[in-house]
Amino acid sequence: MTENALVVVGSNSSKKLAEFEPELEVIQKLSAKAEKALKGHHTRVHQALVATYKLCLELQELEMLTLFIGQKVKSISAKQKTNDFHELVGIAFPTTRDDSKSQYRKILKYAQEEDWSVQQFRQAFLSGETLKTLYARALESEKTSGDSRTEDDASEKFEQAKQVLDAQSLGSVTGLQTNAMKPHTVHGYAHAVVRQTTNGAEIVGFLPAGPQATFERALISLVPSITDRTERRLTKKRLYAFFVICDVFKRIQPDRENVIAQLEAMSAMQSTLEVTGNESKDEVVQVLRDRQQGQAKAKKGSKVTIKNIEKAKQVLWLTKQDGNAATIVENGTVLPSMIGLEAQIPWETFRQKARILRMAADDVHNFASDFLRQLEWEDEHTSQLSHLTCSDGGTLKYAFPSVAPGREGFRLLKTGAEPEYEFSLTKGVLNELQSWRETFKKSLPRNSNRRFPTLLNVTEENEYLYVHFPDNPSEKQKLGKISSTEQSTMPLGSDWLVHTRQLESVISLGIDYGMTFEGKLLSMAGAPFGIELNCELPTGPCKMTLPLVVGLAGGFVENTDMFVPPAALPAPSQDVDPNSDTVPN
Repeated sequence: MTENALVVVGSNSSKKLAEFEPELEVIQKLSAKAEKALKGHHTRVHQALVATYKLCLELQELEMLTLFIGQKVKSISAKQKTNDFHELVGIAFPTTRDDSKSQYRKILKYAQEEDWSVQQFRQAFLSGETLKTLYARALESEKTSGDSRTEDDASEKFEQAKQVLDAQSLGSVTGLQTNAMKPHTVHGYAHAVVRQTTNGAEIVGFLPAGPQATFERALISLVPSITDRTERRLTKKRLYAFFVICDVFKRIQPDRENVIAQLEAMSAMQSTLEVTGNESKDEVVQVLRDRQQGQAKAKKGSKVTIKNIEKAKQVLWLTKQDGNAATIVENGTVLPSMIGLEAQIPWETFRQKARILRMAADDVHNFASDFLRQLEWEDEHTSQLSHLTCSDGGTLKYAFPSVAPGREGFRLLKTGAEPEYEFSLTKGVLNELQSWRETFKKSLPRNSNRRFPTLLNVTEENEYLYVHFPDNPSEKQKLGKISSTEQSTMPLGSDWLVHTRQLESVISLGIDYGMTFEGKLLSMAGAPFGIELNCELPTGPCKMTLPLVVGLAGGFVENTDMFVPPAALPAPSQDVDPNSDTVPN
């Protein structure tokens, strides 16, 4: 009989097994006692951490934290500069293991960065959070501590590796039965299965190459001198500050789908209102509503074409200040909706001489991509233009011309909005918002038709601002903790809507650059206006303003409270491209 086989228990066996029952009862009592003690231990640790957090906040309020620590330790560690709880944990938990102390320090620092009150920290444990879950959150937040990206050198390495491989050979194979074993080639190379023989080797067949990027990396690995080359951090490259501005601008541009939707709405808004005089009042109102929401049919000849799409780009202006003061960066658009950008770039990192430079979106987009390659960049400046060339011999170059101060034909961010709420958007909140879409997808049952909404409602609840699904308010995420002292006189409701993709683009910037945001919910003339998000880029202060859509259930329309054209808005079918830049001779 095997060890795990089932047996038939007879009367004698039952009596014998019954003798083991007291031993089992002793084990169960011991395990229950241990579990109770462990639970009590965890509870006491939680209480001690909350008390430590409270003590630190009180000492900081009195500006006596360093003085208090100095009386308890011989010398203060340099790590205290990056974590206010470093020494305090060592004092409060003197006999605790070092790995546990490190865990406690990270958890306390995370609570501080999330701006939790003592009660909120205590409530986190009471609501089911554990040391393990809070530590995981702390580690996730710690990852977003700055721009850690490196050069994307795969394409450069592949071209160089291919040159080496093209010049070498281990022998040739002829007479392939191409009909029976046609190779799957990538750049003239294939993934072959080889059988070793007495005289050498034979090709048995070919495997699919798989994803092209994966296959290219496999070819690179055949040339160790290229494979082992180290990629540089982007922050170490020249013109990094200028790249940051281009990267931010590139990310906040609308994607092709949103551009098409906005152009179609513009065409509908410009269509002729045709009425016969026989329509009822309700029918006329419906036609006007359709025009406002961009749902009316566009007039003949106002189709959205590739040419229209190419013209629907945003532009970037760099305005030099007197002396060596930081250069002002602003954007404009010909579309009804955009994220307003106001930033700075230190003049010494990009020494433009022209008063105002205008950069077409395509050039900004391409430079932001080219900067990721293993190339070094040089910049030259005259009073007429700024010129960029790369180290590959000059095949890549960009020129940004000097332009007049006017902004004719573009929509600009309107000034004069009033803050209704001020709030803080922490790293923890950013991480939760970033994973929201993916978490939603995973929660859907198979064959579900639900989609993540294109617009999100902005609401206020228990001292926090939330964004939620318009069709289901229970599906929500925190947008930030309200930090303003005065209550808003304008109640939030279904009319406060933000574009999901625009919000996600700003969130991704916060994650990649390790930033937090100080936000303001803005109104103008008694109507929703926008969400202002202030942060510190590596180049300096930056403000991004997301437009709020007023109860239009997803329709792309011009928000007159948000963006105003300084001149007449050109129709999408206009032949003159307002974004075209002519480089002076």
